[in-house]
This record gives sequence, structure tokens and C-alpha cells, in this order.
Amino acid sequence: MGIAERKERERRLREEMILDAAEKVCLEKGFKGATVDEIAEKAELSKGTIYLYFESKELILMGIELRGTNTLADYFTRAAASEDTGIGKVMSIGRAYYQFSQDFPCYFAAMSKFEEISPKLVSQLVQVPIVKECRESGMRVLEILADTIQIGIDDGTIRSDIDPMKTSVFLWAASNGVLQMHKYRAAQISTINGFSPDFLLEEFHKRIRTTLQPDSHQ
Repeated sequence: MGIAERKERERRLREEMILDAAEKVCLEKGFKGATVDEIAEKAELSKGTIYLYFESKELILMGIELRGTNTLADYFTRAAASEDTGIGKVMSIGRAYYQFSQDFPCYFAAMSKFEEISPKLVSQLVQVPIVKECRESGMRVLEILADTIQIGIDDGTIRSDIDPMKTSVFLWAASNGVLQMHKYRAAQISTINGFSPDFLLEEFHKRIRTTLQPDSHQ
């Protein structure tokens, strides 16, 4: 291994150490409540060292978000492979997204918070490698879902009059809203006619299946 390769490997390892610490702090305090000082303390590094690898707390969030979208892509890939039909794959991906939100609450929260970062700030950082990786990874997730929708169109289990990528983006946005309501508004939902928070998930999946399937399958 050459000097440049060794330095790159060491840099990557240090970044992963910082992100490990950041995940722990964010789970305890939430991203908004977490500070770079606390992340540095958890990582047993100086604050200055943290800034050598991540110039701002927002870039640390993007590092966590990147971990999340990469993990979510794996969840989606396995979920799609578990079913034969297009509609089955889409519904399995929907269930996998919920499971991901339960298994990795820090990643799910980071991905939600990422959307709150100022578009102006993101545009200023567009050439930063980790920002580009976040965008590419997020696109990969959408493409996995869009591909399964196209499979459904081809095998006749999903309507042929919809655009796979537009539908993928819609399902991503709608799913985020439902999962956040299920996670953060469970007590409030329970006061509505005694509904269980799981009612939201069940009803959402039913309506998505009905919306995507051709009339002949309903």
C-alpha cells in the first residue's frame, strides 16, 4: 500500500469514527440538540480535529444521511428480490421502509432533517464529495423503486399510464409523511376514535396498492 492510499484509508477510518460518535450523540440529544463539542468528546478527539474532516455540523448530518440512504438501498434491494410481481415488490419495499425506520431511528431522523437544510447552503456545498455522494445515494434509492414500478407495468400488475420515476418520488414523499406521523404523532392519533397508530400504515398500504393496480386487478 502506497503512502497516498494509506493516508486515504486513515482519513476514511477517522471519518467513520466521527460519524459513529455523532450517531450516538444524535440518538441521545437529537440532531438539533447535539453539538460539535459533544461529538468531539464522544469521539475522544479535539473539536479542531472534527472540523478537519467535517467543516460544519450540517456536513456531519450529511455523513449520517449517506449511511442511512446506503443502508436503505440495501433494504429496498432485498425487499424487491423477495417478491415476483411488480406490485408485490413495491409493497414489499413499503414494508421495508417502515422496518428501516424502526431498525435505524438515527438514520431515519437524519434523512428527515437533511430535507430541512437550507437549499442555498446545499447549493453552496454541491461540489463537496459527501454532498455529491448523498445525492447519488438518494437517487439510487429512488431508482430501485422506479425499476420495480416499471417491472409492474411490464407484467401488468401496475397501471401503464403512470411514470415510474414520478411515482417513485411521490411514494417517497408520501411514505415519509406517514412514517413521521406514525413515529411522532402516535399519541395524538390514538385520541381519534381510539385508532391505533398502525392504522395509518395499514390504510396507507391499502390505498397505495389500490392506486397502483389496474382496474382489472381491483
